[in-house]
Amino acid sequence: MVTAQDLQNKYNQPKSGKGPRSAHPDHGKVFPVIGPNRHTLNRIVVNRVASYAMVDAANQRHGIITETQAAQDMTQLEELSFSNHTAVKNDDRWRHLYHRAQRNFKFMNDQGAILRQSLWSYPCHYCGFVLPEQFVEVDHRQPQAHPGVAAIKVLHALGGAYTTQPAQGTKGTQTAAIAAASTNQAINGLRQVPVNGWNWTMAWQGDVAALTQAKRARYTLTDAGKTFLSVCSMYWGISAAEKKCLNNLLNLVPACRACNGAAGKGSMTHAHQ
Repeated sequence: MVTAQDLQNKYNQPKSGKGPRSAHPDHGKVFPVIGPNRHTLNRIVVNRVASYAMVDAANQRHGIITETQAAQDMTQLEELSFSNHTAVKNDDRWRHLYHRAQRNFKFMNDQGAILRQSLWSYPCHYCGFVLPEQFVEVDHRQPQAHPGVAAIKVLHALGGAYTTQPAQGTKGTQTAAIAAASTNQAINGLRQVPVNGWNWTMAWQGDVAALTQAKRARYTLTDAGKTFLSVCSMYWGISAAEKKCLNNLLNLVPACRACNGAAGKGSMTHAHQ
């Protein structure tokens, strides 16, 4: 859990020569901010309400978010992330969202006879092919090679005004409910994610999705989004913040080997922009 006090303490913590430092207490701290210009990250207190903002060279503030809101959203991000992405297979929320169930499979024994066995299984998120759980791979929907895209995918699902348009997918529109689900009843009430599916009478086409104007808006950061990412980088460090987005339940899907290894699948659409 991340608290507002945690953020304040981290912001005020002296930095070593290897890390970012404040040139002057009034000038804020220099942290990487997504965008064409370099800004400083400032903590501001007005009427006892602490906030963060990006401040440009002209001392103009951009993307103000309260410290309390930042802490709440970072807690939610933390709740949905995993140190190792394959650990999501043990998460009951992810299992429900992606249709984990016992299904009957056929096997041939050494005598050539066909046997049936019920096994836990998933459909591949991309093609819908159903595989026993041990053959299912966990894929980063937005790829590891492009962590910035994964970060934006997670941000547009947090409920704040961090992207020009909010998430519209099954997970993104119920992120708060997913993060809060701790009982079987709550988990079973979550809407499951439909598989993409494809026409098996056609050759595999890679499912390369078009980047429409609406999708581009969902992957465009607002100033508040840039501030929030800067606060995350300040608190966790850039690499750790990226990992929390990459290995996030919102960015992980079950996949078969063919779809997971396909360079042209839809998850690459935004990364190529």
